[in-house]
Amino acid sequence: MTVAGIVSVTYSSAALAAADLDGRVRVVDSRSASMAEGFVALEAARTAASGGSLDECEARARDVANRTALVATIDTFEFLRRSGRVNVLKAFAATTLNVKPVFALRRGSVEQLARPRARSRAIDRILEEARTASAKGPLHVAVVHAACPEEATQLASRCASELSPEEMHVTEFTPLMGAHTGPGLLGIAFWS
Repeated sequence: MTVAGIVSVTYSSAALAAADLDGRVRVVDSRSASMAEGFVALEAARTAASGGSLDECEARARDVANRTALVATIDTFEFLRRSGRVNVLKAFAATTLNVKPVFALRRGSVEQLARPRARSRAIDRILEEARTASAKGPLHVAVVHAACPEEATQLASRCASELSPEEMHVTEFTPLMGAHTGPGLLGIAFWS
């Protein structure tokens, strides 16, 4: 299981290495990151634990990878600017206007969903995305955050009451992921 190929060369490198192992190792692009990637790994592990073959584990991982999403907002553009993902002018304009972008990483692509000017509206938009997914079946949810545990706890409480998920986690971004988004990233990884 790797992070989405569009954000890292990890998948390409792993697939290249696995090619030398005559099919004994399967590499799956999670097509997402953070706990959305984690859900793909969990489902593959659950399939293996219930006696699934390597082919069945790979098929389950690919199925869940196609159904996961990570929808989040950031608190500042500074870290995206530093990493080169947003140019200086756009970062300045967004900061001046207090824009709190809502983006989704799903099916291997990044989508901009909204540009609210208040964090509360960004969080409402994130929940709306998860609510839409819950109409397709039981929802598996993970609240993800970068150094904002109080907000994550509040969002988890809203998820539990508004979405009634089958499975719920709260997890913090690793320092490596947080280096690109900065503190204050808050979102939901989910699949149904």
